[in-house]
Amino acid sequence: MGTLFQPKFVERYIKVGMEEKIPVMFPGGHNTLIQKESPIDINMTKAIGEKLWAARLPVLDDLFTETYSWKLPAGQPVTDHNLRAYKTQKFLTLLKECKPGLTMIIVHCIDPTPQFPMISDSGPTRKGDLLAMLDPELRKYIQQNDIILTNWRDIKERRKQVN
Repeated sequence: MGTLFQPKFVERYIKVGMEEKIPVMFPGGHNTLIQKESPIDINMTKAIGEKLWAARLPVLDDLFTETYSWKLPAGQPVTDHNLRAYKTQKFLTLLKECKPGLTMIIVHCIDPTPQFPMISDSGPTRKGDLLAMLDPELRKYIQQNDIILTNWRDIKERRKQVN
């Protein structure tokens, strides 16, 4: 998915989204979290965000893509308990850093099969994402802080409701 954000592809990605009225995953708002991940041209992202909004498409205020970098500390055994505890705390910290608005946090939840290591070495971090998403502590935080979990279909419908 990240390939679409390369200069050769992003313009076409946005054009097709606007032509077909398909929401695009593009951070065109305050971009607080994504700016911490990598340098971006905030003026360019805001201009594209305005273009998407004018096309009556939803626009992300922010985007977080770096859960892959959340690895257990060296020497800590890779167990379900350790993965869940570590990833849950990382997600709680991240949610506390989010500004109000529409923020997309990319997670890759899986329960790796024995064959998965033949495809990728990301099994433990993906399993950690899954375990965190199922953790009651994270669910409780989301509920207590009125965080709305949504999907692209709902976001598209909400955007239609805005003049």
